[in-house]
Amino acid sequence: MTRSREGGGSGLSAAGAGDAGGRPRQGLCQIELEGPDPTAIAAASLEEWQRAHDAGRLDEYDSRFGITAGLPVSEWEGHDPLPLTSEEFEEVWRTARRHIAARPS
Repeated sequence: MTRSREGGGSGLSAAGAGDAGGRPRQGLCQIELEGPDPTAIAAASLEEWQRAHDAGRLDEYDSRFGITAGLPVSEWEGHDPLPLTSEEFEEVWRTARRHIAARPS
């Protein structure tokens, strides 16, 4: 798992594939944070995205949670990934999902 700061620290993207117990998550998950006090703007799971696609609710999912890039952050061009443990990723994931769930639809 890695995380990458963009634009002089104004954004943070994280991608992970494991849970807090070190077990692999089903599919790729990505979180995008923005601002000096990072606020979640996206927290998407490839598995959830695929289920929404299959159910014909992709627009609803994308507008709420965003999409995944399909590649780990470590493979993104122009990013300098930093280590992120499974526990750190899960903490950021839970916080981001709570923040997004609390937003009006």
